Amino acid sequence: YGVSLFMRWNELIGKFVRMIHEGQPLPLFGDGTQRFDLLHVRDAAQCVARLLKIYPEGWNETYNVGGGGSISLNELVGRLAQIAMELDLPPVEVERRLEVAPTGPSYLELDITRARKRLGWMPRQALQEGLKEYLQAYAQ
Repeated sequence: YGVSLFMRWNELIGKFVRMIHEGQPLPLFGDGTQRFDLLHVRDAAQCVARLLKIYPEGWNETYNVGGGGSISLNELVGRLAQIAMELDLPPVEVERRLEVAPTGPSYLELDITRARKRLGWMPRQALQEGLKEYLQAYAQ
């Protein structure tokens, strides 16, 4: 996620940001407890830069590159609602669709230990600030 040259307004966070700005309710499929790992685009780029510095040593190794933890869909929507309020955007409404099963895994968190130890890399972007940046970018 994150503000970049090629914004993805139809993926989860971009879609939610767009809907918040348009005053539409956010659809939540299932109970919202599914968890996923969010990685900011700048953190991803920093990891690739570190990998290039050690080339060719370690080049054929596999690295998990993630945000260093997971967040539930309920928590994500709560954070977006809080930031929207701070930015004087329309109040966030949620449309729970318990009858619709969420797609994808119910838990996704990457172990970034190898990237931390081998590359000296850790994600630096705070989720709260990254989400705020995303919400502000849509208005521009």
